Amino acid sequence: MTAGAQPGRGLGREPAATRILSRERAVELYGRPRDFRLVFTNGCFDLLHAGHLESFWAARAHGDALLVALNDDASVRRLKGPGRPLLPTRDRAWLLASLRPVDAVVVFGEDTPEALVEALLPDVLVKGEDYRGREVAGARAVEEAGGEVRLVPLLAGRSTSDLVWRIRAGALTGELQSGSEAPPVPQRLLVATRNPHKLDEIRELLGEATPELVSLSDVGAEPRDEEEGLETAETFAGNALAKGRYFQRRTGMVTMAEDSGLCVDALGGGPGVRTRRLAPDAWARRWGRDEANNRWLLDRLRDVPPAERGAAFRCAAAVVGGAGWFVVEGELRGRIAGEARGEGGFGYDPVFLLPERGRTLGELPREVKQAVSHRARAMAALRPWLEGAGG
Repeated sequence: MTAGAQPGRGLGREPAATRILSRERAVELYGRPRDFRLVFTNGCFDLLHAGHLESFWAARAHGDALLVALNDDASVRRLKGPGRPLLPTRDRAWLLASLRPVDAVVVFGEDTPEALVEALLPDVLVKGEDYRGREVAGARAVEEAGGEVRLVPLLAGRSTSDLVWRIRAGALTGELQSGSEAPPVPQRLLVATRNPHKLDEIRELLGEATPELVSLSDVGAEPRDEEEGLETAETFAGNALAKGRYFQRRTGMVTMAEDSGLCVDALGGGPGVRTRRLAPDAWARRWGRDEANNRWLLDRLRDVPPAERGAAFRCAAAVVGGAGWFVVEGELRGRIAGEARGEGGFGYDPVFLLPERGRTLGELPREVKQAVSHRARAMAALRPWLEGAGG
């Protein structure tokens, strides 16, 4: 910040580099007491898009100065997994500081900005409307100091995670994981499942820009004993591809098959493809499969500190049509909680914590979980093909 510049007094015209502040300088300039109304928001902001800019303008309208707290590279990796961020801290901070509605940027290294919020005590703490007041890090301290939490509208269809998966999907004719070429988009796409609820979920995720989706039951593909030996690969992509190839040969239809599961860092990426049968059979007989798996997992991690309990739900979806095929993948990063929480969802949802929301998947409303899930991200990566990229 240049000498004499005053927060909330035309600071947006200062050079971007001067508006990237150390933690100490941010507290000195923006902490209490102050004679202007401070608005605070935070995030990873990896790949800026129109949704971010819209939310910054909405946030800035609530006060005289907008301070944006930015996760550093290490905390982004913990929250989002390997391969993120796509842009380093310095670049992300400079881009944010160059935006007109942003008055200053401060970088933090914790998973949440709660300590920074408590040091600044902004007048308005802002997050997207997908958050609720008590889920926002630092909300209690702000409200106790007379401030308020505001949830600003999100721009529909704009998401960094969705952009990342679309970019990684790339040209589905050969740049991801593919055969000679992606099959043409059919009028009817076979989804390799007999579960009507899963079919409905995939229909919901893919929306209207799809061919007609039909299940194995819809096309009369009754179960056969040989199907038990399809999932023998060591990767989700391998299992999805094996199922896709099998049912494509059997029905002659372009087929989409998927495989998914939980990968825990402290277990070397396990249980992975063995997600469904993690706990011993004796535990499953005693508590039922889902509860047994959760109990077994928590027992294995009982001495593992929170910072080392990173995990991811991963989903691979394979599309097979004749000689052509491709595989897309989706991932949801989180952490294994210290105990099961929430009655919603199924499987490992009660122990899979999203740190940025402060809730497990078992505690989230279905529509929120549906929007952020690993399957949703895999299906998002399919959209370029469905919209004509593979035809």
